[in-house]
Amino acid sequence: MALLVGSVLVDTLLSHGRLDALTNMRVPNPNGPEIRAYVARPSAPGPHPTVIMIHEFWGLKPEILGKADALAQEGYIVVAPDLFHCIAPGKPEDVHHAVNHLHAWLPNR
Repeated sequence: MALLVGSVLVDTLLSHGRLDALTNMRVPNPNGPEIRAYVARPSAPGPHPTVIMIHEFWGLKPEILGKADALAQEGYIVVAPDLFHCIAPGKPEDVHHAVNHLHAWLPNR
């Protein structure tokens, strides 16, 4: 667990420019830091079903954005949040709170 917390802290300190390039949405989070996310939308008018795409251990990467874009071409709105930077160090349960917050936030968008 300490290794995971350490890697998240190092990534947080060194990757702000990387996140700017990967995200296009900032969602206020009353339970912690804002949630940065990439949102992909279909080009056709909606309504459309929505998918919250969770990244793997390595975090939000360009490959995830490509998968989100591919799902958007199939008619889905895809929200791919960066969950590493919206949790407090040592509190992985914050991920559940962040995803629940995104789920509640979506109907208003």
